[in-house]
Amino acid sequence: MEAISGMQRNELIRESRNSADDPLFSLTDRGYLVAFLVRSRSTTNYDCECNDCEDGIDKVLSEMRNAGGLKLVTTDDCEFPHLDGGNAHMCLEDDSFLDAILRLERLGLVKLQEDMSFTLTKKGLFSAHFTLSTSSKARAIRASLN
Repeated sequence: MEAISGMQRNELIRESRNSADDPLFSLTDRGYLVAFLVRSRSTTNYDCECNDCEDGIDKVLSEMRNAGGLKLVTTDDCEFPHLDGGNAHMCLEDDSFLDAILRLERLGLVKLQEDMSFTLTKKGLFSAHFTLSTSSKARAIRASLN
């Protein structure tokens, strides 16, 4: 019961009663997002260096730098959480965005806030500036070679 009380205090579950007045517990949106992150953190391949993963990191860093952060949200029209901020709307059904945000978190470049938003750390701000400027130069070089 102590665990249930703690989950209710942290707004992860809510209690309702059925017709027999038995307690029923269901996840809140916040509870679903926390469960999604916990499961995803345990299954993410943090060592992948494929182009999709690298592009996902560039996209997430770019959007975070422009928007100041990305909020983890649920929507009624999709079963997967999304990262929203400014003009950004990234569905986490695309593994490259999910892997990117979790890799950046593990590296200490982004931090998950209490309101379920990811923000760049000071280290992340520097890295975003450096990474995005070098990746755009690398893309320009590759384009000129083709």
